[in-house]
Amino acid sequence: MPSPRGRRFVRLWRSVGILPGTESTRLSRSIPGDRGPEMVERQRQGVTRRNGGTASHLQSSSLSRLLLGGRWDGRRAGFTLLEVVVALAVTGVVILGARAVLAQLGDDAARMTATAAADDREANAGQLVRDLLGRAEAPGQGGPRFVGDARAVRFDTRCDVPAGWQERCQAEIGVVEVNGVPTVGLTLSTGEAVVLRRGFGRAVLRYLYDPGNGGTWVGSWSSAFSLPWAVGIEVDGETVILPIGERG
Repeated sequence: MPSPRGRRFVRLWRSVGILPGTESTRLSRSIPGDRGPEMVERQRQGVTRRNGGTASHLQSSSLSRLLLGGRWDGRRAGFTLLEVVVALAVTGVVILGARAVLAQLGDDAARMTATAAADDREANAGQLVRDLLGRAEAPGQGGPRFVGDARAVRFDTRCDVPAGWQERCQAEIGVVEVNGVPTVGLTLSTGEAVVLRRGFGRAVLRYLYDPGNGGTWVGSWSSAFSLPWAVGIEVDGETVILPIGERG
């Protein structure tokens, strides 16, 4: 008795009418050499009738390859799930690394820009203070006054305006705390405020009374008729001298 696999093989070949020992097979073997058109047609019709019109089965790709002696492999080329997971993991690591590098570069660029801007503001603020003190107006009867102590100094001067000329204004330089941080700042009556120095231990203001003999400095100024020769801003033992008026 044939095995299940043998039975399937018999059914397959019987369905196409070429099972060894069948009439169609004997017919094809009995035709020697060159077969005429009539014999070929008769054989084709006989196979078709025997199979009940199942000759179309020969058109299937798998059966055609089998009949032609080819070999059919159901496996398809591709990637395994493990390979896909590894590729995705490697891609993710590369993307995260590139993002970290770009973020670091962006932070460095922002830090450098902020540092440069702070340096520019500090340099511009120092020049602005020098210009304002250089244009300070001398006190007069009922006129402007120059008043200062160890923490602040207030004086009248001339400020640049957007229109392109200068107008009289009042300026004040003071040692204050901004958000708990010691700061030397400049404020103008025009509403402008500039930070001159911040983040230090101790700062005081001094006024040059007499530049001769090494200079005589005083801790306050309140004259209605004269200006000091200069204002000194002492920050942690270092003094910045700012001349006043054309005399400087």
